[in-house]
Amino acid sequence: MSSLGTRHLQNAQWLLGFDFDGTLADLTDGHSVPQEFFRTINTLNSHTPTAWGICTGRSLDFLIEGMENAQFPYWPDFVVSQERDLFYLDQNEAHYSADEERNALASSALENLMERNQVTINKAKSFVQNETKGQWVSVPGDPAGVIATHEDEISALTEVYDACPHKSPDLEYQRNSIYLRFSHRDYCKGTAIQYLQDCYSIPHSQTLVMGDNFNDLSMLNAKVAQHYGGPANSIERLKTELKSNGGFVTKASYAHGVIEAINEIVPGS
Repeated sequence: MSSLGTRHLQNAQWLLGFDFDGTLADLTDGHSVPQEFFRTINTLNSHTPTAWGICTGRSLDFLIEGMENAQFPYWPDFVVSQERDLFYLDQNEAHYSADEERNALASSALENLMERNQVTINKAKSFVQNETKGQWVSVPGDPAGVIATHEDEISALTEVYDACPHKSPDLEYQRNSIYLRFSHRDYCKGTAIQYLQDCYSIPHSQTLVMGDNFNDLSMLNAKVAQHYGGPANSIERLKTELKSNGGFVTKASYAHGVIEAINEIVPGS
């Protein structure tokens, strides 16, 4: 169990996890986040002890840059970065500290998984380099990923990958727009939320998660949270999935949709 975490996590009765780009941040307005969202969190915390965090594909530094550009008056209690690594806001709320044990396990598990699946990974890499105009990305922390020139290339790649006969069931991909990264299914947005529930004894029934794209699906299901959904601007395939698996889609878009869900679901908001 982690000994890290803000007082909000340590005392939380409710756990809230939101994607950043396209969920909290308005892609049509310079990735802005309205101050009304932060007022809603403040009002909620005055009645119901709540911890909230951002679950994103961004690196931590890139997320902090986005939060600063969006003029966040304060930072979230936790961050799941690169759809895997977990960070906690320090008690002085000045910077983030890594959950070093969990993040090391995630990194090691992914590295070993990649080694065992080199044939499959090489097939995906060859397809990207020879059949698309996209870029294959391999850097520390992200050993296998793709930046495509358009979403059709990502769709074509996933068709090729899904048809590979010997791929491990643990080897998954997270896709969002023109981006894709390969990942270990045990270390994702969904399992990070479950880990926090276990560490801080926050009930599944008192967990709300929201996202707008494919890479949010690991947390948008009944195994992770009783309350899960997307804002009105979510991609159509995600909205269809949510409506068929017991999730919800708000009437409002971006952070206004998140506010709508908080007000309807969490007591005291």
